Amino acid sequence: MANILWGEADTSSELNTSWHRVRVPARILDERGHHCAITHITNLIPPVPNPKIQELISKADVIVLERLLVSDIQPRILEWKALGKKVISTFDDAYHLLPDSGGIPKKTWRGGKKAIVGHNANGSEKVGAILNQFRESLRLVDTALVPSRVLLEDYKPFCPTIQFVPNVLHPDLWKGLKRRPMDNQFVIGWGGSSAHSASFRDSGIVPALGAICRAYPRVHIHLQTKDPSILIPMDKFGVRYDSGMWIPFTAWPQVVARFDLYIAPLAGNYDDRRSSLKKIEAGMAGIPFVATNAPPYQDCGGGSILVENKSSAWVDAISSLIDSREERERLALEGKEWAESLFQGAGEMYEKVLSI
Repeated sequence: MANILWGEADTSSELNTSWHRVRVPARILDERGHHCAITHITNLIPPVPNPKIQELISKADVIVLERLLVSDIQPRILEWKALGKKVISTFDDAYHLLPDSGGIPKKTWRGGKKAIVGHNANGSEKVGAILNQFRESLRLVDTALVPSRVLLEDYKPFCPTIQFVPNVLHPDLWKGLKRRPMDNQFVIGWGGSSAHSASFRDSGIVPALGAICRAYPRVHIHLQTKDPSILIPMDKFGVRYDSGMWIPFTAWPQVVARFDLYIAPLAGNYDDRRSSLKKIEAGMAGIPFVATNAPPYQDCGGGSILVENKSSAWVDAISSLIDSREERERLALEGKEWAESLFQGAGEMYEKVLSI
């Protein structure tokens, strides 16, 4: 059995991608008898880490680094490889295409040479966007793992051994979900960050939802976002909706379970490089799924209707499912079988890509 040390990039208060790229894989491998340890990636950067971290590094057969491949970690990568350890990167975003709506992350990755992107150990400011540092570091690792085939092609020039590894959900959080009581409503749901504003603006979904709300008085939209760039257009087109703030990943499955339909609009090059996570969530919850016909969902299994980004296409697809309980149940079953099959094969997948 292998010892794997994971350097995750999110802090505990902002846990996001680390849940899927680090914590779930680590748990699955632990359940298969391997030994996984997780620390924040910044704990691995000092030339002489604290004794506990140094012991984890010493024991590790494989070191997996999430996202923050800054120049400070390059000497450590070379050091670990010289000791015979495999060093692997995992990430899930098109940092070279981060939109303006991405806020601080865009400044960190693409803000230019004068961007303030953090602080050094002595308290001084770190200056300079990190995209080029990331690319340089990718040339040093043994392989990289990404959940998008388009993203794989983007970064293959920097890491020829890069591999496609989809996100996987552990079923424990998705067991025993409580369905919404019978209330004669039909709830269409979505959740995401401000980086999805173009997904709504350019996909045709907002006027489509307005049309659906006018045609079906019992339809209600739930949006897990407070982003004005998404909500203001909803008001403009007369969409009936409620909205919520970001919630922990442990609470999200229960929100999804209250949907009758999960939607996922996408638009543009940045969205083309997203993972299939929303489809997997819908599948694990047994909810039918309607999404843009774009790369993240094109090679997924059943359980979906994929549409072109035209309001009329969204209206037709959503209406067909509102009108047919039988079709909803068919897609829900197909999606659940597909999502669960991902988990069933995940352990062997992780072992193969980590060469353990």
